[in-house]
Amino acid sequence: MISNTDQPHLLVLETEHDELAVDSLLQFHRNQPRIQAFVRAVAAGVQCLEDQTFEIVTSSLITEGTPLNLLEKWAAIVGGQRGALTKAELYRFVCHRIGANTIGTVLNPATVDEYIGLLVDAFAPSSVLALFFVNGVSVIEVFVGSTPSLPEALAQRGATIARDAALIGALVVVQEYDADNGLLFDTPGRGLDGPTLGTTLYDGFRSDRS
Repeated sequence: MISNTDQPHLLVLETEHDELAVDSLLQFHRNQPRIQAFVRAVAAGVQCLEDQTFEIVTSSLITEGTPLNLLEKWAAIVGGQRGALTKAELYRFVCHRIGANTIGTVLNPATVDEYIGLLVDAFAPSSVLALFFVNGVSVIEVFVGSTPSLPEALAQRGATIARDAALIGALVVVQEYDADNGLLFDTPGRGLDGPTLGTTLYDGFRSDRS
């Protein structure tokens, strides 16, 4: 099975392991029927593993066309549940949860960009402005613009992604603002962990990742 380096998500099924194995033999051994037979027998086992692995991988890929029952199973695997989400919303949620579970943990420019990109997608279609600076501690400040204020379900899911994907050693603050006038919303009790100043969806520091 080959992963095309020009297209990282493209998997190519190799269907001729026996011929490749024989071709890799020295010329002298290629002319020996018994050696050829032995190599082909070993290659048949490799081919079986290739076929089974390819089937597992391709059947596990998530797309917008994935049946709802499979999306619900994936949601349970990555740490969530469907609730009142539509199929499209559940698909996005599962993708974001996978991103949160697999994002790099070490604080560096690459992982900061990856983290911000994850939040941009998680809060879409709202606009997201993100700032990264160091003021005694590394700070990632994220402003989510929406008019009117974000729906509660989206606010909570986005804040959960922000928390679970947070980078080690970074203070993360996520706030929402009115996209029409640029002012922070004042909606008490919308924080992830209970009542906050009203505009803060998430405010936390991650010292480790469990």
